[in-house]
Amino acid sequence: MENLREIILSKLREYERVKVISHTDCDGICSAILFVKLLKKLGKDFLVLFSSPEEAKRGKIRNLATFKLNVVLDIPVIEFGLRGIKNELIIIDHHEISKKKVEKPNILVFHPILLGIEEYCPVSRFLYLIFQEELKEFDYLACIGCIGDGGGKYWKKFIARTLKKYGLKIGKDENLYDNKFGYLSLIVGSGRIYRGVSGAREIFFELVKAKNFQDFEERCKKFRGWYEKVERRLKELEKEFQRRSEYYKDIELRVFDLRNEKYNLGSALSTKLSYKYPNLTIMIYNERKRVNVNLRRGDGKINLCELVESSLRNLDGTGGGHRNAAGATVKKEHFEIFKRNFIENLRRIYQNVS
Repeated sequence: MENLREIILSKLREYERVKVISHTDCDGICSAILFVKLLKKLGKDFLVLFSSPEEAKRGKIRNLATFKLNVVLDIPVIEFGLRGIKNELIIIDHHEISKKKVEKPNILVFHPILLGIEEYCPVSRFLYLIFQEELKEFDYLACIGCIGDGGGKYWKKFIARTLKKYGLKIGKDENLYDNKFGYLSLIVGSGRIYRGVSGAREIFFELVKAKNFQDFEERCKKFRGWYEKVERRLKELEKEFQRRSEYYKDIELRVFDLRNEKYNLGSALSTKLSYKYPNLTIMIYNERKRVNVNLRRGDGKINLCELVESSLRNLDGTGGGHRNAAGATVKKEHFEIFKRNFIENLRRIYQNVS
């Protein structure tokens, strides 16, 4: 880990200005704040932008990476091709990756699995592992980002120690959403749900000003109204899921249409339901300009990342993620084909297991 730290610090010291491109979710926002805290300690100028895996697959990262040195956080750029990127690029990510290596002198890739970290490790936690010496007073950010990305149960000891440090209760929920850090993670994550990329950006630029945990907690209060509206709608949608989701008993699958839901709730709802029904594969989709699909499976029985990729083959769509959590964006005309492919591929997996 020390060697990795020195490699990144050495690269950062070469440049006066750095562009940071991060994901819009809680882990991405906390990771961006952590990295900016590091850049400030190094006396570097910076610009922060927010993007997504879907934009990365469409090649947009290439257009965003315009500084001499660019850092991409929590976006699986490596899986989507790196053609056309001529400037220096550091990728720090935790999404599932193939075994292929990036052999481009201007691109450095850092991933927990490449360092032998087997536990599910959100980028905010990964950054803190690397730069603990520089970021020790911002441990709460690593905890909040980690819980917000479903990594709480994998890093319980670290989170428990940090909660104790701030005089906070640990909580009894396996995923640690019932403690103060979990509550704050929901507020941070509400930005992109309530207002999309602009909401994530607004939350970031407010919270990056926080000097310590107490200041951070106080600044989060500004967005409590967003979180409360999101939570009310989530509870309503959970009841609708019970009533009208399609159930495929033989393959333990439930499919739910959000029916043009105005908030970007697919990810939050699917995650919440996967905690409640860990032995079900959950597909939630919402039709906008394209169809956004969120997939979850709490028990790890199915590799959703691989399943999404195989179901998208030869279709106009993008997708990927993790074993337990994945997503896709599909052209409207191709969604029913994707759904049929997904069900057939899932059925094939169940037949092979039995």
